[in-house]
Amino acid sequence: MNKKTENENKTKEDIKKSKDTNINKSNTIENSTNNEEQELLDIKNDYVFKRTFGYKGDEEVTKVLLRDILGMKVNEIDLDVNPITEKELMDDKLGIMDIASVVNDNVQVDIEMQVVNKNNIEKRIMYYWNAYYQKSISKGDDYGELKRTIIILIADFEIKGIEQAKKYFTEWEIREKDYSELILTDVLKICIIELPKYIKYKVNNPNLNLWTEFLENPEVINMSEKDIENEKDESLKTTKKAIKQAKDTLEQISKDKHEQELARLRKKYIMDQNAIQEYGYCQGVEDGKRDGIEIGKRDGIEIGKNDGIQFEKIETAKKMLAKKMPIDVIIEITGLSKDKIEKIKKNFKTYINDPICYNGTIEDILSICLYNLDSREEALGYAIKASLMQPNNERIKNNIEIIKNNLL
Repeated sequence: MNKKTENENKTKEDIKKSKDTNINKSNTIENSTNNEEQELLDIKNDYVFKRTFGYKGDEEVTKVLLRDILGMKVNEIDLDVNPITEKELMDDKLGIMDIASVVNDNVQVDIEMQVVNKNNIEKRIMYYWNAYYQKSISKGDDYGELKRTIIILIADFEIKGIEQAKKYFTEWEIREKDYSELILTDVLKICIIELPKYIKYKVNNPNLNLWTEFLENPEVINMSEKDIENEKDESLKTTKKAIKQAKDTLEQISKDKHEQELARLRKKYIMDQNAIQEYGYCQGVEDGKRDGIEIGKRDGIEIGKNDGIQFEKIETAKKMLAKKMPIDVIIEITGLSKDKIEKIKKNFKTYINDPICYNGTIEDILSICLYNLDSREEALGYAIKASLMQPNNERIKNNIEIIKNNLL
């Protein structure tokens, strides 16, 4: 190999190395940028929420969260830290995505993050409470072993039925109707946080307000070590420290490809369920319309039949009266009451008995039909309309007087 060829080959190798180096640098810069710009996973995704507060190592953070929501000292907490499988992400069974815990060894607490406004949410909450309450004892155990059970619902929507509550955090217990200070038992408690109400109705609980701000928008929450140390209120200092830990956990799982995929699968499932619910609602409305039309038709036919039968009875009674037949016989034949027949007899001269009635307007005919069905006010309205169309018709004028007399 001559020197010229050797130099050319060396130059090619140098160029290749330079390109590879630049590519590697570019990839490094790109990866670094992606890491810096990594968006946080949605804390309202119930899987992400559980990964942040309901796994091993999260106990201290969750203790503070429960303390601030329930207003009680949480000394010990036992989290149900069973890992979630991909299959379970595609399910909505009781407790899968909730954070179940036992506090201070004698209180069951279940936290549920809910973003889909499901039907009958209040009944769903009670069902959850009952299921957890029953789980606190085994068959054959004494009822005294039943644990106090608290359900905490964090809803990303306003709950129908409690709109008048001008606060985002509400607590529900069993109290006597007239003596609200009397509680039947403390075994049941339900706490509801309606996130959309937070902006409008903050509560006098700075600790809970901080947690709610974090759940609403964790990106804007920045708790530095200095800020925490400078906090003079010990309770708030503990809350800020816990929120910082929660955000650190959220940032860690947000960078994990596997966690991203699990969160995506769960989000897809929730969106699919929401779409199914919306479709079911729309389909139900359409089916309801069709059913309503069918029911309307059936009811209309039935009403028409009944009105027709009543009209036929009245016409028969009029013919019998015209032939001077006894009222007792008319009652027996038509089934009409004596009072009804007496009214027909009193106002015997009506449009229906006139031979030219079938040449009248629809308003004219309706007025007589409604009159004989005892809908006198409506009959008068149609009779007046008929009179306006035929102002010189004495028969219609006479009918108006008959109807007016029977309105008194």
